[in-house]
Amino acid sequence: MTPNVIDIDSTHQILMAAALLTGSVSLGEQAVMHGLEFLSCDEAPTGAFAEKTIEFALAQTASATDWQERAGADTFFPAELRRVLRLEPGLRRHFVLRMLLGWSPQRCAALLSVDVACVNEANGAAAVELARIAREETIARMVPSNPPIELFPDPRNLYALGAERMCAACA
Repeated sequence: MTPNVIDIDSTHQILMAAALLTGSVSLGEQAVMHGLEFLSCDEAPTGAFAEKTIEFALAQTASATDWQERAGADTFFPAELRRVLRLEPGLRRHFVLRMLLGWSPQRCAALLSVDVACVNEANGAAAVELARIAREETIARMVPSNPPIELFPDPRNLYALGAERMCAACA
């Protein structure tokens, strides 16, 4: 019997998925370590390893300290995957399993204990939300954080401001 060689790309993909599912890089790593316990020399690395890793990740909920770790996710995830982290956890779970891992709707539905229609609907909602998040980020980059300084203010505005202050002071 020849031992299987772990495919690094598949393992990396499972780690990324686990980190996205949990919302935490450290919880994602824990999920992978859990999945490795089920890795057998008799099967492909993506079999029980992937299934057990994802099941463990889905069972985790990030605590307050794990959410603080998201600041470190900026270096771990590219911009597109950081947007996935901004999805509501329910939508994120459906999206990661179906779109990023490419699992069938039936497999996702079984793992999430929902029907196939729910998986498809959640993925549609996640796609719409991701587009909204991307648009929001684009607008934030385009709009300056500080309003421009008005070099030549409208004299009518200055008069009105002075009149308001004068009336408030006299009253």
